[in-house]
Amino acid sequence: MEILFAVLFQVSLGVTGEPLVFSGHEEYLEAVYHRGPIVVMMQSNWEQTYGGGIVSVKGEQCNMNDDSKPFNHLVLIVGYGMTAQGKKYWIGKNTHGRIWGLDGYFKIERGKNTLCIEHLGWISQIIVP
Repeated sequence: MEILFAVLFQVSLGVTGEPLVFSGHEEYLEAVYHRGPIVVMMQSNWEQTYGGGIVSVKGEQCNMNDDSKPFNHLVLIVGYGMTAQGKKYWIGKNTHGRIWGLDGYFKIERGKNTLCIEHLGWISQIIVP
């Protein structure tokens, strides 16, 4: 049995001000839990072969000095979960639409900075009139 924590917000308000920037597993958890989805930058050399499951990488998780694996993709982290075996993951929403992955979503290891996904994330501040 998996434990899922989805954060769903429907927003139709204006966005203003400076973005709030986050880095690292704990800051991401705090942001997603309290503020909702966050935009993250990551390496995208895995997308074409994703068909489900949890994205994981053997060996080095994030090499920011490797020019062959640049930060070249933005996704939303919309929630997080944990499998019955205790494997933690992020729930991400990709930009390829519902025909890709898990109805447009994917799962990726949480807490390991897989494909540099936990390196830089941000959200805009929403001002309610």
